[in-house]
Amino acid sequence: MEIPFNYSGTIDSQKLVGYQTELEQLTDSFLASKNIILTAPRKCGKTSLLERAASVAMDKDESIRICRIDFSKAKDMPSFHSLVIQEVLNSVASSWNEAADLLKVHFTGLNLNLSMGTGDITEMKVTVDPRDVESSGS
Repeated sequence: MEIPFNYSGTIDSQKLVGYQTELEQLTDSFLASKNIILTAPRKCGKTSLLERAASVAMDKDESIRICRIDFSKAKDMPSFHSLVIQEVLNSVASSWNEAADLLKVHFTGLNLNLSMGTGDITEMKVTVDPRDVESSGS
């Protein structure tokens, strides 16, 4: 007998059943720019629910940008900082020039290494000099 449940990755939003109240609350929170803390045991649908609410919120208000960061990829403080900067830029910048301008305005005190691919903005990689993280006391 084949098991009908998929326990890896996120689930299709059409299969996200029984979370309508939570979906509405999360969507309203995104639209109101409220911080959200969502806790539940593993494999309860947290990521799928957040992704669906983010999609609904961005459909309702095109000015909203939501950044999803998988912090399990951060192995130390420099990689944590690099990951945050890179993912935020990928979420809000629509061009290389816009990303460069955002870096200049918001991250002037850091020594950043920026490498870019030949494709779109998501091919950008930002790394933070570890000495900057150590000296900031983070």
